[in-house]
This record gives sequence, structure tokens and C-alpha cells, in this order.
Amino acid sequence: MKTSFKTVMILAIVIIGILAVSSVALAADPPAKGGRAANGHDIYVISQDMYYDTFVPVEELVWNGHNDVSFQPLIPDVGSVYGPGDPEHRGGRWWIDANGSGEIDEGDVFVLCPLLGPARADPHPGD
Repeated sequence: MKTSFKTVMILAIVIIGILAVSSVALAADPPAKGGRAANGHDIYVISQDMYYDTFVPVEELVWNGHNDVSFQPLIPDVGSVYGPGDPEHRGGRWWIDANGSGEIDEGDVFVLCPLLGPARADPHPGD
């Protein structure tokens, strides 16, 4: 069986493309133990005195002015009052008081950022 130079070149380009995409994907978000991203984030839950893994959302959610109970506050550099298992936990739908008003309103940031168990006592496992 004779393989043409053109066929070899096309195959080489396809293989190089696959390797390039794979290495970019792994460099952007390398897997850690348990299959989670190694560069994830923690959220501290005050009511449980525990930390949960989470990730940074790609898109903000929309607040329509009527769904106040759909979001719970996420306090930068502090965390959240409620987490999984607490009746007040909203499944990772957060509002961040971006305008400093102390109230949920159109000037705030709304995100979906689920808390991923199991909960931990320390903020950085493996450190």
C-alpha cells in the first residue's frame, strides 16, 4: 500500500491540531485530584464553619426585580451565611452588593456559582 505525500501531510496537520487543542485545554484548567480544576476557588459557609469548592462563572445572571428570594448574598473576602443543607441556601445563585447599597438591586452582580462538596475544614486542601 502506497501512501501519498499529501495524505501524510494532512494526517500530520490533524494530529498537530489535536495536540495543540489538548495542551491549551489542560493548561487553561488543569485537572486535580478527583477530576476538579486545580485552580478552583473556595467559598466559606459561616453557618457550617466549612469551605466548599466552586468555580468562577462565565456569565452573570439577570435580576428581574422580582426574584429577590432566588438569590443569597455572597460577601467578598468573607463567604456566605448559608450552604448546602441549610433551608436558606439558594443552590449557588448569588448576589454581590456591587454598589454598596446593602440591598439587592439592579446595580449588583448576580452569578450562578454552585458549591461543590464535600465540605472541608480548611480552605486549601493539599497546601
